[in-house]
Amino acid sequence: MLNIEKIFYIYAMNFTEYNLGFCNKGEVAQVTLSGAANVILLDTTNLHKYKNSMKFEYHGGHTSLSPYRITVPESGTWHVVIDGYSGNIKSSVSVVE
Repeated sequence: MLNIEKIFYIYAMNFTEYNLGFCNKGEVAQVTLSGAANVILLDTTNLHKYKNSMKFEYHGGHTSLSPYRITVPESGTWHVVIDGYSGNIKSSVSVVE
Protein backbone atom coordinates (compact mmCIF):
# COMPACT_ATOMS: atom_id res chain seq x y z
CA MET A 1 0.00 0.00 0.00
CA LEU A 2 1.42 3.35 -1.07
CA ASN A 3 0.79 6.29 1.23
CA ILE A 4 2.84 9.32 0.28
CA GLU A 5 2.42 12.82 1.64
CA LYS A 6 3.42 15.54 -0.80
CA ILE A 7 3.08 19.22 -1.44
CA PHE A 8 2.24 20.02 -5.04
CA TYR A 9 1.02 22.61 -7.50
CA ILE A 10 -1.41 21.49 -10.21
CA TYR A 11 -3.90 23.09 -12.53
CA ALA A 12 -7.19 21.45 -11.61
CA MET A 13 -9.06 20.78 -14.83
CA ASN A 14 -10.70 17.44 -15.55
CA PHE A 15 -11.08 15.51 -12.34
CA THR A 16 -13.62 13.51 -10.42
CA GLU A 17 -14.22 14.30 -6.76
CA TYR A 18 -15.66 11.95 -4.13
CA ASN A 19 -16.71 13.42 -0.78
CA LEU A 20 -16.06 10.69 1.79
CA GLY A 21 -17.64 12.72 4.58
CA PHE A 22 -16.29 12.25 8.10
CA CYS A 23 -13.73 9.44 8.36
CA ASN A 24 -11.87 8.17 11.38
CA LYS A 25 -8.08 7.91 11.44
CA GLY A 26 -7.07 4.52 10.05
CA GLU A 27 -10.10 3.99 7.82
CA VAL A 28 -9.26 3.10 4.22
CA ALA A 29 -10.54 4.62 1.00
CA GLN A 30 -10.61 1.92 -1.68
CA VAL A 31 -10.49 3.26 -5.23
CA THR A 32 -11.34 1.21 -8.33
CA LEU A 33 -9.95 2.55 -11.61
CA SER A 34 -10.33 1.68 -15.30
CA GLY A 35 -6.79 2.93 -16.04
CA ALA A 36 -3.80 4.80 -14.66
CA ALA A 37 -4.57 8.05 -12.84
CA ASN A 38 -3.52 10.35 -10.05
CA VAL A 39 -5.47 9.37 -6.93
CA ILE A 40 -5.22 11.91 -4.15
CA LEU A 41 -6.75 12.10 -0.69
CA LEU A 42 -7.39 15.66 0.53
CA ASP A 43 -8.96 17.31 3.53
CA THR A 44 -11.47 20.11 2.84
CA THR A 45 -8.90 22.91 3.10
CA ASN A 46 -6.52 21.26 0.64
CA LEU A 47 -9.38 20.38 -1.74
CA HIS A 48 -10.19 24.10 -1.92
CA LYS A 49 -6.52 24.86 -2.65
CA TYR A 50 -6.42 22.11 -5.33
CA LYS A 51 -9.50 23.53 -7.07
CA ASN A 52 -7.99 27.01 -7.04
CA SER A 53 -4.56 25.95 -8.39
CA MET A 54 -2.82 26.75 -5.12
CA LYS A 55 -0.11 24.85 -3.28
CA PHE A 56 -1.73 21.90 -1.47
CA GLU A 57 -0.84 18.82 0.58
CA TYR A 58 -2.17 15.37 -0.21
CA HIS A 59 -1.79 11.63 0.28
CA GLY A 60 -1.64 9.16 -2.60
CA GLY A 61 -0.24 9.72 -6.06
CA HIS A 62 -0.05 8.22 -9.53
CA THR A 63 -1.14 4.59 -9.77
CA SER A 64 -2.13 1.94 -12.26
CA LEU A 65 -3.18 -0.42 -9.44
CA SER A 66 -6.85 -1.22 -8.96
CA PRO A 67 -8.14 -1.39 -6.36
CA TYR A 68 -5.90 1.26 -4.85
CA ARG A 69 -6.10 1.81 -1.09
CA ILE A 70 -5.30 4.99 0.85
CA THR A 71 -5.36 5.12 4.64
CA VAL A 72 -6.99 8.19 6.22
CA PRO A 73 -4.20 9.83 8.27
CA GLU A 74 -6.41 11.63 10.82
CA SER A 75 -10.08 11.93 11.70
CA GLY A 76 -12.01 14.57 9.76
CA THR A 77 -13.79 15.24 6.48
CA TRP A 78 -11.94 13.78 3.49
CA HIS A 79 -12.20 13.82 -0.30
CA VAL A 80 -10.70 11.61 -3.01
CA VAL A 81 -9.85 13.23 -6.33
CA ILE A 82 -9.21 11.17 -9.46
CA ASP A 83 -7.18 13.10 -12.00
CA GLY A 84 -7.08 10.95 -15.14
CA TYR A 85 -4.74 12.93 -17.31
CA SER A 86 -4.35 10.14 -19.88
CA GLY A 87 -8.01 10.29 -20.88
CA ASN A 88 -11.35 9.59 -19.31
CA ILE A 89 -10.93 7.30 -16.32
CA LYS A 90 -13.91 5.48 -14.80
CA SER A 91 -13.68 5.19 -11.05
CA SER A 92 -15.49 4.38 -7.85
CA VAL A 93 -14.58 4.95 -4.23
CA SER A 94 -15.71 3.37 -0.97
CA VAL A 95 -14.57 3.46 2.64
CA VAL A 96 -13.80 -0.14 3.59
CA GLU A 97 -12.30 -0.06 7.08
